[in-house]
Amino acid sequence: MTAIPAKSVMTGPSVTEGGFKTQLDNLLDALFEQAQWCETVGGTADAIMASSDNTPAALVDGLLCAFFASGANASATPTLDFDSLTAKTIVQGANMALIAGDIPGANAAVLCKFNTTLDKWVLLNPAGGRIKVGSFTRDLTLASGNQVVSGVGFPLKGVAFIACVDNTVGMFSVGFDDGAAPVAIADLSSDILNAWLANASRSIALYENGGSIYSVGKVTAVGNDDFTVAWIKAAGSPSGTAIIQYLAWG
Repeated sequence: MTAIPAKSVMTGPSVTEGGFKTQLDNLLDALFEQAQWCETVGGTADAIMASSDNTPAALVDGLLCAFFASGANASATPTLDFDSLTAKTIVQGANMALIAGDIPGANAAVLCKFNTTLDKWVLLNPAGGRIKVGSFTRDLTLASGNQVVSGVGFPLKGVAFIACVDNTVGMFSVGFDDGAAPVAIADLSSDILNAWLANASRSIALYENGGSIYSVGKVTAVGNDDFTVAWIKAAGSPSGTAIIQYLAWG
């Protein structure tokens, strides 16, 4: 990529007319290599073809391409063919697949940056607002350990849990977690009728016998498509299968 000339080589009494013109050409080349507005957009919402008035020689690292979308993406792997320089997949963040609607619709302003390491376009302004509703289970007889929950589709910023063991008195909790500050409210009805316990260190808390036997968990790691719950099994013998429903957002 052509470097943007330093101000010192374009200004001052020592700059000649020829030297100024040369550096101006370098400046224009650098700007055109680094950012392009595409007035003409064709193809489809998932196979975008964008054309500019100043076609670069190649897709260089850091090249910016801006255009108005023709529609919302439905595919997780839409492509952008910029100035017929070969269609490349559009991703977001750290090489994460898009979700439907990351390009929100017709006439939405889209800004992409080419990454030569990934050999892909990175969408810099995804619509966001990701939500995932899912569920998983945990055998409470298992020893303490980590459980990876996959299939989220994005790195979560927070998650809400509703957990229970079917047909078991007191085995119920509601919690929230962002990977740093877990909290939960747990049912203690197995020991004291209509009693509840606030847990400020776990987001899943299932108690038997008033809390002397329990299994608790919290989020300790977040990936591009998953999160990890660290479970602690207390002394005693928790039993049953926990069913955990979750709402994740990113």
